[in-house]
Amino acid sequence: MIEVNISKRDWSKLFRNIWLVSVIVFAGGFIVFYIGPDSPPYANLLIITFLASFLSGSISFLLWMTLFVDKILVKKFPKYRRWIVAGLVVASVVCIAFLVGLSRFTLGVDGNSMYPAIQDKNNVLVNRWAYKSSLPQRGDIVVYKRFGNSGYFQEAIGRIIGMPDETITIKEGYIFISEQKLDEDYLLKGISTNGRSFLQEGQPYHIPSGQFIILGDNRDYSWDSREHGLLSKENILGKIFYRYWPLNSKGYINTK
Repeated sequence: MIEVNISKRDWSKLFRNIWLVSVIVFAGGFIVFYIGPDSPPYANLLIITFLASFLSGSISFLLWMTLFVDKILVKKFPKYRRWIVAGLVVASVVCIAFLVGLSRFTLGVDGNSMYPAIQDKNNVLVNRWAYKSSLPQRGDIVVYKRFGNSGYFQEAIGRIIGMPDETITIKEGYIFISEQKLDEDYLLKGISTNGRSFLQEGQPYHIPSGQFIILGDNRDYSWDSREHGLLSKENILGKIFYRYWPLNSKGYINTK
């Protein structure tokens, strides 16, 4: 019978190497993400790679540090060794959970459909609990789920314009709600609104109960409810309320 004797030092090296490989895979995936093709199956594979490398890297780093600290504690604080190691493990798990949770409440914006309120490459905070017990309000800038041009679900941003049970009309470059012109001070001067395939020019449309109309502020460069149609509350994922990057334009985002 062959006995395998693996020392703490060997385990430490193993966890360190796993962590290094995970970091390299994660960084490589990031590079490929920016230069690779933009197709949903490819993106899904990258997401799986990101998650797998992040989890393996976090766990291996935690174990590596635990063994490293344990080695020091054996010499200096043998009496409190178990308590300190347990505390470090709990603190590390809490930090990892916090970082994973935080990623759900941040969003990197790609495109200028909401210009000037939100610009390309801005990073914003999203309150994903905002509509758990209340309805979105007109003027709210939201993150929502829609079918993309390729037929896959994607996250997009836009402004709530039409509310349930209202009648909306696009005509002469403006939006009318129940025959009253909508005041849109957030639009750049000279921006006009034109009808498209779903909300057609000059044709009143009654919004069904539980449905919303969402438009981008940069009307000529926004693919929104004028084409993809209505949006239910279930597909509204959260409310954008704060821009934290770039630093020179950080602050709360006015939604009215």
